[in-house]
Amino acid sequence: MGSRKGDREVRRRGRRPAGLIRWLMKAPAWLFRLGLGRFTRGRFIVVVHRGRKSGRRYETPLEVVGRRGGEVFVVSAWGRRADWVRNLEAGGLEEVWDGRRRLPATWRFPDADEREEILTGYERRHRRAAKVFFTRRDPGYDFSDERRRRLADDMVMVAFRFEG
Repeated sequence: MGSRKGDREVRRRGRRPAGLIRWLMKAPAWLFRLGLGRFTRGRFIVVVHRGRKSGRRYETPLEVVGRRGGEVFVVSAWGRRADWVRNLEAGGLEEVWDGRRRLPATWRFPDADEREEILTGYERRHRRAAKVFFTRRDPGYDFSDERRRRLADDMVMVAFRFEG
């Protein structure tokens, strides 16, 4: 099978986080479970999904990179190979937690123009975080339109729309 969008990035970075780093990445899910999701100030959501093979329930915290028109946008650090993305594609989405709300949702992959627009907004709102995040994906990232477009072309972004 040919290369899928985002797979090139996964190969470049190697292994997934483990140990303390992995635990810290899961910390927002604990806040949501304790009813304290509002303290993430809208920067995180938790996607609840079923494993495509195991049927096991998973709660995956993800940083919100944008909100627009009733949709919440997130990025997959591991491209289409991320388990949560593969589970969504297999029909495993159950609900999305946003602050105190736990709602059913639909999802889609935004096109490259939309991804670029969302990344531009994220860059304006969170300049330092964008520098860290974007330069990890593209070491030569310089906040230029050309580099942002290249990043958007290669990135796997998911948009969630809440139902109800």
